[in-house]
Amino acid sequence: MQQLYWLLKTKMVDLLKKENDSLLIQPSDTLKVLLSTKIPVDAIVTWGSSYVNESMVTNESIPVLKEINAFVIGGTFNWHDVLHIQATKVGPNTVLSQIINLVATTQMSKALIQKFADYIYQRLQVLFVACTKMAAMASYLSCNSLRILLSPLEDMRRNSSWSF
Repeated sequence: MQQLYWLLKTKMVDLLKKENDSLLIQPSDTLKVLLSTKIPVDAIVTWGSSYVNESMVTNESIPVLKEINAFVIGGTFNWHDVLHIQATKVGPNTVLSQIINLVATTQMSKALIQKFADYIYQRLQVLFVACTKMAAMASYLSCNSLRILLSPLEDMRRNSSWSF
């Protein structure tokens, strides 16, 4: 009777051999994580021991042994044996969800140095375009001035009988 009460109280996920949606999991629920399945939420191990592959979060290449009272991260992979875990964080409070939110906010915002570099680039771009236009105008005027200055010499060469 006491075991039945414990099962009903903790809302075991494998109760009646069915899987529940991870959105239904609440903090302090006890879940059974089977061999070769993903851990649904951040939790503490209450029974069993197993190797958990945390490489997607910690980038460790070797699975880590998790025993009673060890913290497991939601989304990681249970490699070796069955674990009973007690959910501590669910939904947007999980480690994986916080990492996703952090990446999204950093991609949306600019760093102070990047804002400064963009400001300098805009100013230099205006200056560069102005200098390019002035150089083109100076080149055009100098070529025309040189042609005007040399045109009398060209006329003299054409009218004379001797050539240069």
